[in-house]
Amino acid sequence: MPPRGASPRPGITRIGANVQNQVNGIAAQLAAKGLIQIQDNFLWSVEDSPIVVRQPPPQEPPRPIEEIAIGEIAEAAFLNLQEAFSLTREDLLTQTARLLGYDRAGEKVKSRVLCAIDLLGERNLIKSTNGKIELVS
Repeated sequence: MPPRGASPRPGITRIGANVQNQVNGIAAQLAAKGLIQIQDNFLWSVEDSPIVVRQPPPQEPPRPIEEIAIGEIAEAAFLNLQEAFSLTREDLLTQTARLLGYDRAGEKVKSRVLCAIDLLGERNLIKSTNGKIELVS
């Protein structure tokens, strides 16, 4: 779900409170009917579909980190670990930020990526051994 006042459509920078209220109301109705899920202010399919990590188009800046769902960030970290087998927490943070289109990880990016890495740990998908993070086999 777009953050308050943000627009889900390119070229439209803001939406009014009435439109935002309508979108929120419709999303709540769909969630109540079991047609979608709302997690962390993002709308998700109820079907078991894979999370796709979206990178910005060439020459375009990445989306603001607040507009990227923790699940998508966690999937980016997971993909990095699949390729590298094991990484330090700092390297995983850096590689995940780069995969999402960020040249460097400022405080906001760092905070969201570390939250996503922690989520993978809470779900027992990764483990830390001797300072390296790896996938749980």
